Amino acid sequence: MFQPGEPPSKPISAERLASLLSRFEVLMDLNMPGLQLDGLEMADRSFYGCNFTRSAFRGCTIRNCTFELCFFDFSSHSNGSYSGLNAKNCVFACSSFDQVKFTGSNLIQCSFNAITGTVLTIDDCDLLHSRFDGTRDIDLELSNCNVKETRFIRTPMDRLHFSLANEEDAVFVDEGGW
Repeated sequence: MFQPGEPPSKPISAERLASLLSRFEVLMDLNMPGLQLDGLEMADRSFYGCNFTRSAFRGCTIRNCTFELCFFDFSSHSNGSYSGLNAKNCVFACSSFDQVKFTGSNLIQCSFNAITGTVLTIDDCDLLHSRFDGTRDIDLELSNCNVKETRFIRTPMDRLHFSLANEEDAVFVDEGGW
């Protein structure tokens, strides 16, 4: 396990992150705002309390990783494949997603509020108590998902596409009800 000294830690570079990933399976309290990650392949790692604010994930493949209380707000994700993730209490608010797919993942109490982009596909995932509030300019495709108490407030229904997902357990409120 790697944990830097007294928080807040100094921001680390993409090169430093690559070095840490090669040596440690568990990373805690890392401050990594504004990283440019191109083609990152990462598997079987755990992140706790890490900050990825305003980072760019381009063409990244992330498999079988755990993220708890991590911040991805204002980040950008493009042409990415994220599978087997366990994400709990993570913030993706105000991020952009272009051709990104989450597969076989648990997204528990995560915030996707006000995300933008082209298409975000969530397939064969558990979305429990997560939020997609104010998500307007992106197509959300949810296929074969367990959607429990997930909120879609001020998110246009014509941008949501459910296939074999239990949308009846989700919470929908339009502009007028907000």
